[in-house]
Formats: sequence, C-alpha cells, structure tokens
Amino acid sequence: MKNVLRFLLLGALLALALATGAWADQSYTDANGDGGPGTDVTNVTVRNDDAGRITIQVGSASPIVANHAIAVFIDADRNQTTGDMGDEYWMYGGPLVGSAFFSWDGSRSVRTNPASFSAGAVAANVSEFAFNKADIGNVTGFNFVVVSISIDSGGVNFWDAAPDRGYWSYDLTTAAPPPPTVTPPPTVVKPVIGRPITVPKKAVAGKRLTVTFMVRRSDNGAPLTEATMVCNPTFKGKQLAHTESFVRGKAKVRFVVPKAAKGKVVKLLLKVTTDEGRAAKRVATFKVR
Repeated sequence: MKNVLRFLLLGALLALALATGAWADQSYTDANGDGGPGTDVTNVTVRNDDAGRITIQVGSASPIVANHAIAVFIDADRNQTTGDMGDEYWMYGGPLVGSAFFSWDGSRSVRTNPASFSAGAVAANVSEFAFNKADIGNVTGFNFVVVSISIDSGGVNFWDAAPDRGYWSYDLTTAAPPPPTVTPPPTVVKPVIGRPITVPKKAVAGKRLTVTFMVRRSDNGAPLTEATMVCNPTFKGKQLAHTESFVRGKAKVRFVVPKAAKGKVVKLLLKVTTDEGRAAKRVATFKVR
C-alpha cells in the first residue's frame, strides 16, 4: 500500500508538471517485461568518484517516450521509520516534465535542486541522475528504488518499480589512501683525499714547494666543492709558514722548504671538513734533496 501511495503522489506531481509545461560501479537488474506498455526498467548502475559525485543510470527496454518519466527514491539513513514514507530524498526526470530534486525537511519533501544535481537522457533508453553525496547528508551508503511513470491526460496509467519489492542497497567507495611517503635518509657525503701532487716533483731545500690534493665526494666521486681545509706543513715538529686554498675540490698548500731540511723529511697534515661536519685527514711526507 505504501508503494501505491508513493506512485500516486509521484503521478500527481508529474501530471501537474505536464499540464504546466575510478570508480566503483554496482549494477542491478530488474525483470524484463513487467513495465506494461510504459517504460520498462531493466537495469540500473550506480557509481561514485573521489570527489563525492554519485551517478545513477537507469536503463529501460525501449526508448523513453515524451510522456514517460523516471524517479529515484533514496532512503539515506536506511531507516524506514524516518523521512517521507521512509525516504529522505527523491528526484525525477523526463522529456516533458523536466527534472527536480526533493529533500525531507522534517515534515515534508521540499524541492531543493542542489547545484550539483542534474538529470537527463544520456542515450535513447538510458536516463542519468547525478548529484553529490553532500546533497544526501554525506552518507557512506543508502537504499533506493527506481520507479518509471507513464502519464496522459487522464493521469497516471502505469508504472514499473525496480526492484519489484523493497529496496536496493548501495555503499559508496572511496579511493585507497596514498601510500605513505617514505623519505630516504639524507646522503652522507664524506671527503676522500687523493695522493699528493707536488710542484716541483721533488722537495728541494730552500725552494718553494706546492702540494695539491684532489678531494672527492664519497657518494659519487665528483670533486667536493663545499668544504674547508686546514693544512700544517712541519719540519722537526715545528709548523712552517705557508698559504693554503681549497677551490673546486683541490686542496692546495704552498711553503718554502727549510734549507736545514736537506736530506731530511718534511711532514704535511691535511684535514678537510664538509659543511655538514664530515671530515677526513691525510698525512704526507717528503724527502728533501
């Protein structure tokens, strides 16, 4: 009896209108041939996307003619004791009657037509209703029934309810959360100090000696550019006057070999430190001619 009352109410509204003028899909089927001479609903597909848009496509056995319309009733809270005969929202669409969206305000169904709502034919025998889940209370699922109505000047002639009894149920799906962002550990770059290159090739007492060390990155072997150096040339434990520079991976030190060092050894201690505090040391000794 409740469904009959619902259909009569819908018929009256549609007759009045005539007189005045991814994703996750779920499919439902209804018996073919139970719609009489009216629009025979045969299948329904419901889907939703990450933006919360819900679409309901209603397929029929034959094209929808001018005086036919489709309606969708939604039990948003899945509680038949609330709403308008159990339904909080309903909508319709048809060639002559246009479309409308209704919401239960606590005492009656009020035409609201939210901005996201649309209804119309997407094929000769396929009608589509679209709206946002916010328009039906941001629910995670709902029950619904689809009804076809055929009207003439005498009012409602026939209808087809899908399903024939009760409601279908649909649960919204949401996109899987993105995988957690894994931040790789920072690359640890250490200085790698190469063998010394001297100019001239031999240390000569009383002469200037230039010593160059190539310093490379530990991770890829490229010249280390962001670093500082400290270099101490010594003879018999005493530091020698010198100049030093670090440019584009070259640690360079210049000093005069003491005359007293002839036949003896001068020693050089180099320390290179990256901007991140990683350090390396190298000791080089030179026999003086």
